[in-house]
Amino acid sequence: MNSTTNCQATTAHSLDHIVIAAKTLKQGIDYVADHLGMEPQPGGQHTRIGTHNALLSLGADCYLEVIAIDPELPTPNRPRWFGLDQIDIQSQLEHSPVFCIGLFAHQTSNTRRTLPRNCSARFNQ
Repeated sequence: MNSTTNCQATTAHSLDHIVIAAKTLKQGIDYVADHLGMEPQPGGQHTRIGTHNALLSLGADCYLEVIAIDPELPTPNRPRWFGLDQIDIQSQLEHSPVFCIGLFAHQTSNTRRTLPRNCSARFNQ
């Protein structure tokens, strides 16, 4: 019996966005502005997960997102994206924003994005 598997991708993927998590949205916006010379613009609130964001275009189909816990929203009944509720992530955010590596590839067809549960790679200072 021959059990070969065809592992070819059937859809194309591309980078959708890169995320920087911050203790506060202002801290994250200031961090990006200081390091890149461009200021992300207010995006909106994620009411279901208790966060808000700011966005900076990186081209036609890619952007940088700064995300932080929104103190004006209630604590959600599920973990926030990128491990923002985790003590180790909160500890890192006390010192500096955290770069959440972009596992944000999306299929070019109409499908949902896959978001990681946490992030741990820091920008070198």
